[in-house]
Amino acid sequence: MAIVHKASLSPTKLELIASWLPTRPWFGGDADVAFTQVGAFRFDDPAGEVGLQVLLVRPEGGGPLYQVPMTYRSAPFDEAGAGLMGEMAHSVLGPRWVYDGCHDPIFVGELVRAVLTGGTEVDELVEVDGKVVNLPKSMHVSGSGDGSVTLPALGTLDVRTAGGDDSTAVVRSGSVEITVPRVLDGRVDIAGVATLTGSWGDGDSACLATVRLLDG
Repeated sequence: MAIVHKASLSPTKLELIASWLPTRPWFGGDADVAFTQVGAFRFDDPAGEVGLQVLLVRPEGGGPLYQVPMTYRSAPFDEAGAGLMGEMAHSVLGPRWVYDGCHDPIFVGELVRAVLTGGTEVDELVEVDGKVVNLPKSMHVSGSGDGSVTLPALGTLDVRTAGGDDSTAVVRSGSVEITVPRVLDGRVDIAGVATLTGSWGDGDSACLATVRLLDG
């Protein structure tokens, strides 16, 4: 489960995305556009230090649906420096450094775990009037695995891109190759790979990631 604090953020997550996403090669549209959140889910950091969240966003007024994996850290993390999205001030936790999850080994490790074990999003808890309650979920995710495969050890991440518009992140680590589509337009090749599928709204769904175990 993930503990969520009632807090103010500056900038907000959508404001941070609006400043970062238009600078990416897979973004097509107005650089000054604002975004609407369509859905979101979280994984847990086993150590309880790093926030792990994925947001699905769409430009206000319509347009492609973008998947934005984000990690929230209390200090700069040089290993993921190429994926720094920006900084935000959290009224409870203080300064937060926000990274593209595809560059953060904690997010990638939990993504692989969810895919290969049939895992799901975690519950989000918040304290309201002295009581801890579950926040309603805006989407659900599930991995296609059943835990029969030994989870591979991950090392340094090698993050590349695929597609003519670089709209798929390809992350290699040890004997694992993970793909994460940045634009959810149905172009993901799921043949022969384990998958993470997300569902939201009135029956909308998409493949959010694939995991392939490499020979050798």
